[in-house]
Amino acid sequence: MELERLFGEICQISDPILVARLVETAQVTTLKKGQLLIRQGERQGNLFFLLHGILRGYFLDTRGRDITDCFAFEFGAPAMPSFEFGESAPINIETITDSELASLPLAVVDQVLKSSPEAVQTYANLVLRSAKRHWEIKTVLYQYTATQKYQWFLQAYPELICHVSGRHIASFLGMTPVTLSRLKRTLHEQARKR
Repeated sequence: MELERLFGEICQISDPILVARLVETAQVTTLKKGQLLIRQGERQGNLFFLLHGILRGYFLDTRGRDITDCFAFEFGAPAMPSFEFGESAPINIETITDSELASLPLAVVDQVLKSSPEAVQTYANLVLRSAKRHWEIKTVLYQYTATQKYQWFLQAYPELICHVSGRHIASFLGMTPVTLSRLKRTLHEQARKR
């Protein structure tokens, strides 16, 4: 039932034959908290969709620091570190919680894209949605104050605050864990005074 919802409702594929083919081909994988789904530098062999859990995309900068690039927590969110199939992954993707994912072999995805205009439109929509989210994040990171960044995070990712470490949130928002801790304390004190 979840796979039918994933491909029919979330991916918006209306062709019941194509949905049935994808459901039949998809594999469901369960990963424990802290496991790597995709390793930076490795070629992707599968396209993953999140069914349950939370994922974090990250990379190591030139100093070896762990920089959080993105989070995925919504049902059907694709785990695609690269828009190009078969390319080396530019980031790692790990599980923040125990997670369940659906995977499709890229060879099957490629066949479907070559034979179905509807699948091409679905892929284009996924890429556009991802690009839009990443531009939103860039705008926040470069134009907002530290307080505004954290308030945006609370609105954009309300489900994550209880599940993601402060270190990862701080990294994602481009600040130190100490700065984030001070912000949280200040906002908490302001809320108590009201």
